Amino acid sequence: ADAEADAVAISRDDAATVETVESDAQASQRPYSRETAFSSLVSALECATDASASGTENAAHATRKMATKKASSRGLRLLQFITNMEKIFNSIPEAIIVTDPSGKIMLCNLTMNAMLNLPAETSLEYISQLPQHLEIRSTKNDRLSLSEWPFYRVLRGETFLNCELQLRPLASIRTYDITVSGIPVYNKTGQMLCTLVCLYAHSAPKNVQKNLESLLYECRNKKHFLDKLIFEAPVGMAVIGGINHTIEKANPIFLKLLQECKPLNSPAEGRKLKEVLSKEHYEAFLYAIEEAYQSEKQIDISGYKTTNHEKAAFSYWQLSFVPMRNYDGNLTKLIIMAQDATATVLHHQRNEISASIVAELNARGEYTQIVQTVLALVIESVGASDGAIYLFEPDQKHLRGVSELVPSHRIGHLINIDTHPHEKDALYSKQPIYYVDSEGSPAEKNQLSRLKMKAVLAVPLISSGQPIGLILIDFAEAIPAPSSEIMTFMELIAGQCALAIDRAIAYQENAQLLESEHQARIAIEDKNTQLSVLLQTLEEGVAIFDANEDIIMQNSKAFHLLKDHNRATTMPENLCSQLLYTDRTVVPHEQYPHMLLLRGEPFHSQEYLIVKNNLETEYYWISGSVVKDPSGKVQMAMLIFNDITALRNMEQSRENYLFSISHDLRTPLSVISAWAQFTERSAKRPERVKESMAKINSAVWKMNYLIQDIVDSARIESGQLQLVPCSTFLASFVTAMVEEFRGAIDSSRVLLTIPEDLCVMADTKRLGRIMINLLSNALKYSPDQSTVAIKAYCKDDHAVISVIDQGCGIEPEEISKLFQRYYRTEAGRKNPNSIGLGLYITKELVLAHGGKIWVESTPGLGSTFSFTLPLAKTESKSDS
Repeated sequence: ADAEADAVAISRDDAATVETVESDAQASQRPYSRETAFSSLVSALECATDASASGTENAAHATRKMATKKASSRGLRLLQFITNMEKIFNSIPEAIIVTDPSGKIMLCNLTMNAMLNLPAETSLEYISQLPQHLEIRSTKNDRLSLSEWPFYRVLRGETFLNCELQLRPLASIRTYDITVSGIPVYNKTGQMLCTLVCLYAHSAPKNVQKNLESLLYECRNKKHFLDKLIFEAPVGMAVIGGINHTIEKANPIFLKLLQECKPLNSPAEGRKLKEVLSKEHYEAFLYAIEEAYQSEKQIDISGYKTTNHEKAAFSYWQLSFVPMRNYDGNLTKLIIMAQDATATVLHHQRNEISASIVAELNARGEYTQIVQTVLALVIESVGASDGAIYLFEPDQKHLRGVSELVPSHRIGHLINIDTHPHEKDALYSKQPIYYVDSEGSPAEKNQLSRLKMKAVLAVPLISSGQPIGLILIDFAEAIPAPSSEIMTFMELIAGQCALAIDRAIAYQENAQLLESEHQARIAIEDKNTQLSVLLQTLEEGVAIFDANEDIIMQNSKAFHLLKDHNRATTMPENLCSQLLYTDRTVVPHEQYPHMLLLRGEPFHSQEYLIVKNNLETEYYWISGSVVKDPSGKVQMAMLIFNDITALRNMEQSRENYLFSISHDLRTPLSVISAWAQFTERSAKRPERVKESMAKINSAVWKMNYLIQDIVDSARIESGQLQLVPCSTFLASFVTAMVEEFRGAIDSSRVLLTIPEDLCVMADTKRLGRIMINLLSNALKYSPDQSTVAIKAYCKDDHAVISVIDQGCGIEPEEISKLFQRYYRTEAGRKNPNSIGLGLYITKELVLAHGGKIWVESTPGLGSTFSFTLPLAKTESKSDS
């Protein structure tokens, strides 16, 4: 578009020229649609030149339409320019195809036509038609998929240089070894305008080569046109050649780039890059040039920074280094293209800074931390040297510094706005104000002098329509007044900053309130924890009820006591069936202790019975107290449950024990007394005396065992029971024991089934006690003529001894209680010779030996008491 001045000016009334162009278009013999290609090219160029001709019209119609417009001369020049461009494309020896972004073919030069060898009547409009006329393979003769064809790669936005491929037209038997390069063309907004693919054939047919030579001659005649095209290009362009990288051509935009890299005192063309660039810039350019030559690809550098000395600011460039081949295929020159991207880079930088500022402003924290970070970002965004943030004091006449970028004693510093008129104007006009030191008041000049600054940009902080402070941005050197864009940007950031400061202060105050509340809650929780720990350490159950009868606090003892109720946290109405007076009458719900307390009625601590779901009865001493509000209304009631079940059971056991002891001790004494009297009367009859003495011995033996039970029970409870185990052959031991107590027990009813070599490890005194207790019980509760069997066998490392009777048996519900102290079965309670210690002592003695004891019984069929003892390590009975 910028080169259209090169075209031949055509008068708006020069209809003959228009007809010439039209006839040239119609007479052109090309294997593609001239009309479609022309309109496509016009559409693409109109995107860049803002031409208004429709891209869907044919050449003649487009020409007439442009000729009738006010700017028709420009349209005709554009048409002539397009025609000239076609001639240049046709003069290039490489095959060239230009397409629009949709793949429509805009230009196809003569070299490409000859390479495809297409019939004259064939029309190509889209690259999608190319596979019908040619195939492309890799240098290894592998067929390429369409997505790998260079025409499709460049449409995807790829840039590639000097790709080696093979091309074979389907209408010919010839195969070309080609080098392919492609590049997409974009406008300034980044929109793709067209694509260009260039194919260089290493083995072109002679007729094509001949045509190329003539076309090359025509191209050389057009060299002055290309020179002007470079000179007036909208981007910086320079041609660099030779091993010394000499600047052969450079347009004004590229010279501007060189001027910013190093001020020039003489023309740049014909000079080496090293001479016109500073050392730093030359090293950067040299690295890119060498990289382009070595890779044979275009090298791009984005955001290349230079210094604009006129504006005292930085410039940013988009640089491209494109290597070029000569007609022999060698890389000898390089084109450098430079596009001024300052506006774009600064825009992106401000966007990034804005995003960072917004992120910081949205952060929660102390406002001093927020403003410090925001201040640094703002200073960076405008290229300033220093800055500070001041906020209004409560008197609205002074500003106090709260943040500074460079330490300069401005935090806490006060500014009287009456002595700083520029800052005051910025505050009350609510607009940024820029001033230099020469324009400042005496106080403002002193401030700038102290800070060694030359200019200030004062940006007001506005919140809810009112100023709350200033952002002061300081410049070490005076600069032109900031643009309206920067002023608007600063107002936006300042507004966001003011809101963030307000929010941060409110957040800080709220955080302090939350912290106070948190500390108070922690203190309450600590008190509750202490109270809970105290309650949990109590042996008594404690439950606290509110006015709605709900339990608001309880310890574990109370929880286990109340957890069986139909509501998890409340003592329910149906508790009436579980809470009893000591006379076992049901306590009405309204007379529950906590109900009495909550109603304010007097309640005296007393004993209650609680029947659990398993029908067990527990005894509790329940006491309570209340908490009242200032008006005297009951707010809470506390109950204390003191479990006295063990005490009551102990009292009952003591009563039973004393009764049994007194009864059981009197019984043998009565027997001894009676038989002693009988012996005295029967002194002259020896057989009667002998029988009497046997009865007396039996009674004495029973009394001795009764007393021994009492002593052993006391030793077991106190942990003073001691064993002296030794190896004992069980068969001989039990036989001797039965014989020893023949007078006390009916040994004729005892049957032994014990292996002779079965040896156990046991205290013989305690083992005898175990066997006598089990054997006497078995004989006692069996019919007089029935037998009692004692059996033993080995199992693993233990001996199993069983005492089997044929008595009345034991009910299943009594088996679990059978080995409890003082417990007697229904049959035992009918027998006056038992206090309920025998089986309890037997169990403890077995456990002390490391064994276990159990009972198997069927009511009416007898019982089997079994226990285990550890085997002794001995070889045989004869060895012992």
